[in-house]
Amino acid sequence: MISAFNGRIVFIRKIAWLLFFSLFSLCLIGFLLYFNKKKIDHTADWVGHTYSVIDRISHIRQRLTTWESLSCPPLSPAYRHAMTSDVDQLKTLTGDNAVQQKSVILLSSALDRLNAGADSISVAGVTAALDTMMDEEKGLLVQRQAESHSATRKSNLLFICGILLAFLFIDIMLIRLNKDMLLRRQAERKLKENQVWLESILENTNSVIFIKDLEGRYVIVNRRFAEVVNKETKNIIGRKATDIVSPAEAEHSKAVDEQVLRAGKALEMEEVFPGPGGNIHLLNVKFPLLDANGRLIGIGGIAADITDRVHYQQQLIAATREALNAKGMQEMFLANMSHEIRTPMNGIQGMTDLLLDTQLNDQQKEFARTIKRSVNNLLVVVNDVLDFSKIKAGKLAIEKIEFRLKDVLDNVKAMFAHRVAKKGLELEVEIDPSTPEVLKGDPYRLNQVLVNLIGNALKFTEKGWIRVEVNALKRTADQVNLRFTIADSGIGIPEASLPHIFEHFSQAGLDISRRYGGTGLGLAICQQLLQLQGGDIEVKSREKEGTTFQFRLSYGYNNATMDSASGTAVLADYSHCLVGKRILVAEDNEVNRQLIDHVLRKGGGQVQLVSNGEEALTVLKQGETYDLIIMDLQMPVMDGYEATRVIRHELLLSTPIIAMTATALVGEQLRCFESGMNDYMTKPFEFAELYKRITALLTPFISIAG
Repeated sequence: MISAFNGRIVFIRKIAWLLFFSLFSLCLIGFLLYFNKKKIDHTADWVGHTYSVIDRISHIRQRLTTWESLSCPPLSPAYRHAMTSDVDQLKTLTGDNAVQQKSVILLSSALDRLNAGADSISVAGVTAALDTMMDEEKGLLVQRQAESHSATRKSNLLFICGILLAFLFIDIMLIRLNKDMLLRRQAERKLKENQVWLESILENTNSVIFIKDLEGRYVIVNRRFAEVVNKETKNIIGRKATDIVSPAEAEHSKAVDEQVLRAGKALEMEEVFPGPGGNIHLLNVKFPLLDANGRLIGIGGIAADITDRVHYQQQLIAATREALNAKGMQEMFLANMSHEIRTPMNGIQGMTDLLLDTQLNDQQKEFARTIKRSVNNLLVVVNDVLDFSKIKAGKLAIEKIEFRLKDVLDNVKAMFAHRVAKKGLELEVEIDPSTPEVLKGDPYRLNQVLVNLIGNALKFTEKGWIRVEVNALKRTADQVNLRFTIADSGIGIPEASLPHIFEHFSQAGLDISRRYGGTGLGLAICQQLLQLQGGDIEVKSREKEGTTFQFRLSYGYNNATMDSASGTAVLADYSHCLVGKRILVAEDNEVNRQLIDHVLRKGGGQVQLVSNGEEALTVLKQGETYDLIIMDLQMPVMDGYEATRVIRHELLLSTPIIAMTATALVGEQLRCFESGMNDYMTKPFEFAELYKRITALLTPFISIAG
């Protein structure tokens, strides 16, 4: 619109210039005509003057010729007077011509002599003077006629040139004006097209668009605006917000308008309007409108209808809430499942261990060992499911503690020693001599990966060997990158199954699952555990030739040494390790109470059993003192967390507390430490591990036998 307005000004300016130059051309031509007319008239006057002189000379000559034809009679006074009068008139007519004045003087002298007495000399003198004057005047006549003709030609030429020049200039201006008119028509046509397009956009867009003047009156609104305020467009144009919406909304709109005018820049806000189908949510952007000179002329607004997006966000929030609830339910289910499975497993495994410590025949011992192996297999399945849940939730913690790599490998080797010997296999473990003795990282997760990989190798190898190698690939001043290789001579993995071997719930085949069991989570968990520690894993295998797993992990080190018995006592005999120690056990499950009672009394301890946290507090409030408290976490009446908080903050007791739980969920260990517990164990537990934990908490007050 601004360019069209500027184009119109230019067009009017060109028309004004055209009129001005047209008037100037007419004035110039008129002036030239007037000037040449004056010159022609002046030349014509002189030509007429010359004719008058010639006429007077001819008149004198005629008088003289008439006189001579009468044989020159004496001159009468009338004749003399007439001749004198003619000469005076001739003198007057030639007054501006010095040459002719001389001839007039000669003529006057000749006439004077003639009047004195006619003679041939006097007549000849008059005749000569008249001839001289006639010749002069004829020459002047020719000259003045030529000048008159020249002036007329010049006048005509100037007139023609002026007309041609004016015509040419006017023609050029008309051509330019015609071009401008064409351009203007094109611009107007384009402007109309743009206006149609703009109106189409305004009427068909889902955005609310409006323009107000400085008084707050609506100047332009589109269809969507009218729909939102539920009024017709004709009832909106020229009116203020107070005439269209509620007073509160109008006041809010006025305040925002004033803020936009003060700031001089766009302002974005979200607004809600009641609509026939419910609230309409708009994301409104108001901005100042300026003219071509930068002067403020109004306020514009564009509001996007975000009702669907708001509803989607609300649905997304609801879905997220449901997902969180589902996740909470899932965690609760896993906690309950873990508790309900681990609690009887703890009883089965513990009682089996106690049974194995009694006098049994070989068949009975084999039965008991079979029970223990079955419990361990079931425990692997439960641990895999829980670890999978932790990894999926991103809540699996990675430790950074110092440990001896040799201790981890020795522990793994000892764990599988019985099964390896029973199958008649060879389990070889080799550590690169350049590997630092003490590393800094997570020994528990390394142990978990090695147990899983070596367990798989043992499961799928019927004869031959299993080899574990550790090589130091790259070593810096405080970091070492280790490569672990676990190879076997077992049945191998089909080539088609290798790309999927690390997927969740994936095994080499259905027959493998039926023959060897397992959940298919082990390798997937291994890969994710290694990735959490910045490592990777790969596999190479050929059917009937064996399988090789390799993974890489980086560990810190400081060239320090560590006593292999650091932190715990190496107990060869637990029969007297708890002598003289009073231990309070809070456990709601009767089988587990009996199991813990047997285990602790076997170590020489004095045991007090209670079934929940409230009973434990009652015993402590009675003034009973204990060297150690073993606290189950999930108990009726009062759980272990609440009981521990009361012990620490109300009873102000510092007695060591070991948490014992069957859930083993994400964040539970941290919650135990935050509530004031000193250590944490999961069910089912190994007797030796429990003794070691107790030893670590009560050292140096325990006498160790053996």
